[in-house]
Amino acid sequence: MSVSNVCVLINEIPTEIVITYFEDKLFIILTQYKKSGSLILVKKENIRSLEDHEEVYKLTLLLGQEESNTLAFVRTISEHVKIPKNTLFSIGLKDYSIPTLNAIVSMLNKIKKW
Repeated sequence: MSVSNVCVLINEIPTEIVITYFEDKLFIILTQYKKSGSLILVKKENIRSLEDHEEVYKLTLLLGQEESNTLAFVRTISEHVKIPKNTLFSIGLKDYSIPTLNAIVSMLNKIKKW
């Protein structure tokens, strides 16, 4: 197990980003509250057809309120950082804007080890 973490200001809000690497999964914490947020499990599946294959991300809310912006953030992050395996997200953000999303994706791409 290893850990990558960073704390950055995103739109003037301190944002903690932590990636914990396990053999079979990742655990990614994204918080602007200094505590855990909603827990969402993302399962990566490869759909193959005769012409090509497509990566699909299936999201399951494990704990917390089901909010469309939270689920959309997690799905978009999963696609843009190309998570390599099933990942548990803990997400608690004050700001769900596009600039925040872009900043988080950028930071994850800088600190990821895959």
